[in-house]
Amino acid sequence: MQEVDREQYHPFFVNLMQTCNYDHVFLAAKRKRQGLLITWKKDKYELVHRKNVYYDLLDAGNVGPTLWTGNIALLVGLKCLEQEGRGIWISNTHLFWHPRGSYERMRQAGLLVSETTEFSKAKQAWPILICGGMSLTFVSC
Repeated sequence: MQEVDREQYHPFFVNLMQTCNYDHVFLAAKRKRQGLLITWKKDKYELVHRKNVYYDLLDAGNVGPTLWTGNIALLVGLKCLEQEGRGIWISNTHLFWHPRGSYERMRQAGLLVSETTEFSKAKQAWPILICGGMSLTFVSC
């Protein structure tokens, strides 16, 4: 999920996830009220890789950001506990939203794809899910 309020994240989401046997990672930019949340069933997956992406600190080729947005992405690699050698890569983001910000939004989307592709090279056989907006994705091994 994205746009998870810091105040709702703890204790509401943390307690809910623990009750339902989910583990999670959460990332919010320093000056943002909302962040990104990726969850998974503890008995199905194990977190083995994590990367935080800060778009404002990255160049797309030789093109840097046009303005400071504070937008971020969260990338994880989850190993499947039920089948040896299986797993999944998941990327979640909140791209720049302004109607006149299409260039910056596309730059961030391109960075998300390239960062996810590079990140996933550790286990190339695992499928990749790239999420954004209010998307919830459920995957089984």
